[in-house]
Amino acid sequence: MLFFNGTFSLLFVALEAISFIYKGNNFLYPDAVLGMEIFFLIVYLGLEKARIFQASKGNKIEEAGPFVWAFVFSGGIMLIHLFYFQLQTYVLRMDRILNGMGMIFVAIEVVLMIFTSLTFLRSAKM
Repeated sequence: MLFFNGTFSLLFVALEAISFIYKGNNFLYPDAVLGMEIFFLIVYLGLEKARIFQASKGNKIEEAGPFVWAFVFSGGIMLIHLFYFQLQTYVLRMDRILNGMGMIFVAIEVVLMIFTSLTFLRSAKM
């Protein structure tokens, strides 16, 4: 899942950037709002790369510690997806589809991280 989400996140950023170019040319934005929405996209890219790195690290070293950071980053990623899904100035159908897919990816990975963390913690006690 982490590999596919890494690929999805790059595709997401590229399509959102194209979407912002389209929106910036065709719709009127209040002052500095488009810049704020683009800034959130940059924050998303940084958080998503850090989240995937920590989750991958937790899998490789078989410890639950890095998963804690991945959980924290997952919360931020979900908030950004919710913002782009519902609260940005102009929400296109493409935005809803992409962010819905992103939220599904993150939710599945969080559930898998919980089960993996519990497995690692149980094996460490034995």
